[in-house]
Amino acid sequence: MSSMYRGKKKFDREQLIFVVECMLTSAVDRLEMQIPPTVSLDDLRIARRTSDDPTGVNMIQEVAYECAQLAGHMLSVFYAQLTEDGMESEEPLNIVKFERVMEDLLEERLDPDYKGYEIGQKCSPDCRKMAEKFVKVVFGEYLPKPRKKA
Repeated sequence: MSSMYRGKKKFDREQLIFVVECMLTSAVDRLEMQIPPTVSLDDLRIARRTSDDPTGVNMIQEVAYECAQLAGHMLSVFYAQLTEDGMESEEPLNIVKFERVMEDLLEERLDPDYKGYEIGQKCSPDCRKMAEKFVKVVFGEYLPKPRKKA
């Protein structure tokens, strides 16, 4: 298999974290764009317990799942292209618990008491920390070993 990456140098740790963080942030942004401001958390809980869903909440949950899956696919392709090794698309999601993060975000945004964020306040899950964890767990053998000081 030929890699899509044509660079002469390997990615360093910070570059890997940056790319992974961008992928995770994109999935979070995609979910946030899909949440209508009119669905309450009570409707979400009712929809989870019943098959009757007049609010469309189950559709929103489906979008959350699909956004998480997209991140998993992107991360597994990225890994495969750089390492010439494969991983299932669920693996990245399990490493950083991304589906749970998306569910938590969905519940927060659908809470009737949710007021939004102030300018300058952190407004999304910390994708940087998840990216750091993913890179540490997955790219350990890809990254060069630190040189010992003489």
